[in-house]
Amino acid sequence: MATKAYLMITVNNEFCKNSCQAILSDLFTMPDIDFIEKMEGTCDLLVRSKFPTRIQLLAEEILAKEWCQNLRLIKTQTVELRENSRLTTLKIVKDYLARHKLLVTA
Repeated sequence: MATKAYLMITVNNEFCKNSCQAILSDLFTMPDIDFIEKMEGTCDLLVRSKFPTRIQLLAEEILAKEWCQNLRLIKTQTVELRENSRLTTLKIVKDYLARHKLLVTA
């Protein structure tokens, strides 16, 4: 079993178009982060931390970046190591968006 924490990050508009690769590189240099997914709509990035006990330090480090407009912790989760992490992450995002009435379904 492993514990993961998920953060939704909103990027300042002035950095959205030209600096995406620099932002991703910046996040990938942080040792606590093991997954980044670009999103559209309510947030720009979904980040998974492999060390949720250090989530406050990670959040403070991300919030200090000039490109970070907003950051929200959406979930901590204990998962089986064999579980498909991409499907789990997408389900967490969908559940969060639905709970906050941000998910539009056809």
